[in-house]
Amino acid sequence: TGKSKILESLAEDLRGSDRYFKRVELRPRQQASSLGQVLEDLAHVNSAAMPPRNPTVDEFFALLKVVGDQYAHYVVCLEDLHHGSAELLAGLRSFSCLDSVGRVTIIGTGRVDGTFPNDNYFTLLDHIAIVSTANRDTSTPLVIDLAVERWSDEDCQSFIRSTIAEVPEIVVDRIHRLSENTPF
Repeated sequence: TGKSKILESLAEDLRGSDRYFKRVELRPRQQASSLGQVLEDLAHVNSAAMPPRNPTVDEFFALLKVVGDQYAHYVVCLEDLHHGSAELLAGLRSFSCLDSVGRVTIIGTGRVDGTFPNDNYFTLLDHIAIVSTANRDTSTPLVIDLAVERWSDEDCQSFIRSTIAEVPEIVVDRIHRLSENTPF
């Protein structure tokens, strides 16, 4: 999808720099293993002690704070935050309020169309909007809010056709309708 291509391009741009990119998808009932993948990879890259296999949210953020202060820049992409637990989303709100998180950047992605209702997720989005607006005038804002704008019907359908080889029109119409012109 488009979001995936953007993230793949970012990973490619960061390859060979002092920034290490780790991307995981959050899935219902698999959050601990996803967070564990991030920390395991981080430990491996930095020759650090291996973290717990399925860390709690508190362990996840505690280790990110330590590693962020001691090692190379690490970019963590948590995809599909709309699946995040109340604890993870609260942890992200707290993490975004720190004065400095060393050399850790967290990129979060998720849907805003209500497909996956999660009040804690929408609270996080509200928090991000407020914090990013408040620090807009700083030279290096710690929180930035970026949104993918809805496309025109024609652009959305064209994108679907170019992404899926030999797609039948009925499939294009169905994806277009479900995507509400944000086919990511």
